[in-house]
Amino acid sequence: RFRSKRIVFCFVLRRIVVCVMSHVRVLKRELRKSVRSQLRTLEESQLVSESAQISERLLQLPIYQHAQSIALFLNMPHSEYHTEAIIKASFAQNKRVYFPVITSVETSQMKLLQGYDLDDISKWKRNHWDIQEPGLNENRNDALVHESRLDLIVLPGVAFDRNCARLGQGMGFYDRLLNKFEEQYKEKGINLPNLIGVGLSVQLVDEVPMNEFDKVLDMVVLPNATFSRV
Repeated sequence: RFRSKRIVFCFVLRRIVVCVMSHVRVLKRELRKSVRSQLRTLEESQLVSESAQISERLLQLPIYQHAQSIALFLNMPHSEYHTEAIIKASFAQNKRVYFPVITSVETSQMKLLQGYDLDDISKWKRNHWDIQEPGLNENRNDALVHESRLDLIVLPGVAFDRNCARLGQGMGFYDRLLNKFEEQYKEKGINLPNLIGVGLSVQLVDEVPMNEFDKVLDMVVLPNATFSRV
């Protein structure tokens, strides 16, 4: 009889978990739709101005200044923080800079491969989302393999909140990548790289819906504010 009650309890609990996760997915989908709509209305002048402010804030952060190895990203052509200035500054400071490259769209897999300078980047091809990527067959260093510990990962996103929660594009590329880092670093007994999310002013929301698998960032940098968990 006790076993029977326990089975019923477990079944009900699973149903509750499934319902909660389904509800979170709906909230995320609606939030993405809302923020993307606002991003499409941004004037280019505002995008350029806010991008400059974000880059300046990043440059002033000790967590950035002390990083010797860093993962950045090349922005989408529209409606996203322009990363050229922070990339240029990172190369000028002789940081080892890594960039995402998608290895499988079907399973949402990507790697972080090293870029060497702006001239190197200018030769990269564009992917399905019109974002330049380093080539997979160019014998480039892989951050997960060649760095004993990557110091910092700067992440894009659709939305962020003041508690450093991040809403991604919904494909799970960064989630799976960070899980790989977490597994490998745990075996080595070292901490994850510091995680900083960057976004435009309209990408700040009151609350990002989260599930148990979502990772909270260490910091979020916006044009007029910086939020930190530390």
